[in-house]
Amino acid sequence: MVNAAFHTQRALRYVTGLLGHPLPRLVVRIGMHEQLRRWSGGHYRLPGPGVGVDADPSNSDGEVHLSGGAGFVADPGTDLYFRAPAHNPAIVCHEVGHHVCRHTADFRLNRLRPPRQQANKKIALDEGTSDAITAMLLGTPDIYGWHRHNIAQTEQRRRKLDPRWTMAHFRGGPHSDPHADGTIWASACWSARQRVTDTGADPTRFDTLLLRGLELAGRENPVGLIDDAVRERRHFSRLVAAMARADPALAPHVVAAMAEHGIHLGISNNDLSRAARAHPGGPVDAPEKRLADLARARSPTLHSNSPGQQFEHRNAGDRGCRRAAGAPAAAAVPLLQPPRTGKA
Repeated sequence: MVNAAFHTQRALRYVTGLLGHPLPRLVVRIGMHEQLRRWSGGHYRLPGPGVGVDADPSNSDGEVHLSGGAGFVADPGTDLYFRAPAHNPAIVCHEVGHHVCRHTADFRLNRLRPPRQQANKKIALDEGTSDAITAMLLGTPDIYGWHRHNIAQTEQRRRKLDPRWTMAHFRGGPHSDPHADGTIWASACWSARQRVTDTGADPTRFDTLLLRGLELAGRENPVGLIDDAVRERRHFSRLVAAMARADPALAPHVVAAMAEHGIHLGISNNDLSRAARAHPGGPVDAPEKRLADLARARSPTLHSNSPGQQFEHRNAGDRGCRRAAGAPAAAAVPLLQPPRTGKA
């Protein structure tokens, strides 16, 4: 209990200090759902139906549920260690990261839903950002460390933030694992953080950029159906654009680091993935050009009602991923230009 309380408080104090304001109250419960199964994990829950439904949450601002633990971590030459999530800083910080996402970027637009009917389904950006926040707090890209020593660092399920993970590894779709896809985003964030510190800047400069980018991305109110808006919020490029707005001086470094992972402004996740697989390591477009376009537009997103920005849905197997009408196949996907409205 003490360990969970310490890391929860430390995480919240760090985040709120950089944001400059507190987040809504977070409840952390330990020893949850033991009557259903023995498990050794945790999750973040909001009151609501559907995917991830949980009868226990009573706090509409969000709760972290940690199990009482199950099994042991076995490391040759050492004693067995009980696998309790409250003892694992990565699990605690990761779940707090979901609380940060809920009250900044709000990927599921829960602020527009009734308090008792919020959505719990997590997307890759949510999982990846939570891993990135965990790495920031723990000061290491190998966030689970010895807790997952039996999983090779070359495997995505180790959840180590590594330059090897690019959009070529992205799967997407309803049957993909958002934790695995999120590792790509988290790794790109860690690369961007390292690139920023290589300039001599303090690491908190990137941490602030990420958090304020999350807030900027979450401030926009959808102009159409909430389901369409939620689908748009899953794209990595949308959050990169918001992060670039949060700190224009660091934007070139962040955009360049993201490009190394196959993440480019103005392109959907699925098109980025196809392009990365078709041309491994090949640039889609010059980051400087895309950044100049973004600066002129001063907008973190692409709007479907802008001139030259008409979008169409792909087939049912590619729902939520959009491209410019008449755009060529993935190997030559053009970077879409943000709307030149001149408005912030």
